[in-house]
Amino acid sequence: MAEKTVAVRDMNLNFTEFCIAMHKNNWFIPSMKSNLVTLDYLKKVRSKEFKCPKYNEVRLRSCPVFPEKKQIVQALLSLAQFKNWDFGFKESGP
Repeated sequence: MAEKTVAVRDMNLNFTEFCIAMHKNNWFIPSMKSNLVTLDYLKKVRSKEFKCPKYNEVRLRSCPVFPEKKQIVQALLSLAQFKNWDFGFKESGP
């Protein structure tokens, strides 16, 4: 069974509280509803085992034509391989 709480500096936080804390600490993490986001993933981001940008490293701009998710994932994984980063996920599917 997956861990549902984590101790952070003598505080027990559940998954939702930990996600909120990550956002408040400037991490640009995926949505809590994403299958990617687990307590283990968040711990690895916090310990810098997985690469995850901070809000000040991201420039959000409007996109007139949205690319397909597959294109975004391929571009991200290509960059990750080039920079030797581990985002904590791999491309799946055919």
